[in-house]
Amino acid sequence: MKTRRWFALLACLLALGLAACQFTESDREMVRSFIEEWARSKNMHPVNEDGSLSLQGLWNAGSRIVTGRSGDEEADAVLDAYEVVSNMHEADKLMDKGRQERDPAAMDQAIQRRPGDWTYRVSRAALALEQGDWTTYSQQTGAAAQIVGERNIDPLWYTNQNIQDLEPVQATLAASGWPDKEQCIQLNQALATHYLQRYALTGAAADLAQVEAAKSLVAACGE
Repeated sequence: MKTRRWFALLACLLALGLAACQFTESDREMVRSFIEEWARSKNMHPVNEDGSLSLQGLWNAGSRIVTGRSGDEEADAVLDAYEVVSNMHEADKLMDKGRQERDPAAMDQAIQRRPGDWTYRVSRAALALEQGDWTTYSQQTGAAAQIVGERNIDPLWYTNQNIQDLEPVQATLAASGWPDKEQCIQLNQALATHYLQRYALTGAAADLAQVEAAKSLVAACGE
């Protein structure tokens, strides 16, 4: 079962890229573990499993770094996948920091590492809205929507991500008494739109109620 899952993940990764594959943290670790084991079997890893230095692996890995290729097409394909997953791991750490600490610089660094990850851009747009940065909000919202459209991302996944990022911002701004009328309007209009989209996709009555609640908040903005 694990082997089948591994090949499915690798196939998705190579064919579509990570932004189009729903990778969990355990999935990423599985890919990294399998590729490291494979690289050692091919003398492409600089460190043996026991932690000792592999001179042949170090030489082969170094040659690939210098030339960009190893001379083995199979090896290059798998190692390319490993590099992508490793880059994702570093980018995820930056994005997690940005989300937790409300740090736009960390989010921007994550996006620079992985510009095609629409989930990063949705989170960055939500933070920009929270901070009243309308230029970044517009840019990141548009970029996320474009990537989703071009890659045929599941619309429910896209809608849920937006709601997941916007609801905490709504709670934060509501707790501070909606200090800015424009933030109040833009945020609740966006949530009303995404709740309505999710209702259209799932038929959940709770989402329809959320649409009306968000519309009421829009009407009350500035009062």
